[in-house]
Amino acid sequence: MARECESNWFFFLLGRTKDLASQIHEGEERGMGLEDFKNKRAADAVMCAAGLFDSRETVARAVGRAGAEDVLVHGVYPVKVTVGGTERCIFVCAVSESYWPSVDREPRSGSLEAWAGYITAATDGEVELLIFTPASKIPRTPPPLLKPKAGDLKKALQGWLDWTGVMELRPEDCLACSRQAPFDPRRAKAEA
Repeated sequence: MARECESNWFFFLLGRTKDLASQIHEGEERGMGLEDFKNKRAADAVMCAAGLFDSRETVARAVGRAGAEDVLVHGVYPVKVTVGGTERCIFVCAVSESYWPSVDREPRSGSLEAWAGYITAATDGEVELLIFTPASKIPRTPPPLLKPKAGDLKKALQGWLDWTGVMELRPEDCLACSRQAPFDPRRAKAEA
């Protein structure tokens, strides 16, 4: 909906009562800036590429998987980390159980690379730093909300990066992190 107010046009989205500029500025009060909104938009692009039920068969074929009973990604969480004194954003992908059936080990050989390649291509290279983990291993608040704990995600990723001594974050480092399961304390200790 568009409405003119004092010779300025304001656009209202999804029934909201405020224009987008005022939403962004209120976000700054909560510590969110334009960069956070860009990261959220990139996470939404990953969800559109690999998390829509309508495109599950296309995604399954693209990543070399027969059958498409479920989507590849159930959720995407942008997490800011510091690497070599620079702040970077990693996108943590919660992978469905049908693609990552056993949380005790990594999926079939080559799967992580295929998933990352497909998502990077589907987002036109906008998202390259992807970490995959079983959806059941994403740290969450207690029921009934079960919201992802962003602080725990950040702490686990930053701890892994500091432990490995990564100074320049590359997609290969993210896949190595996916294999070492920093969100699963039992597996992370076994790998270390």
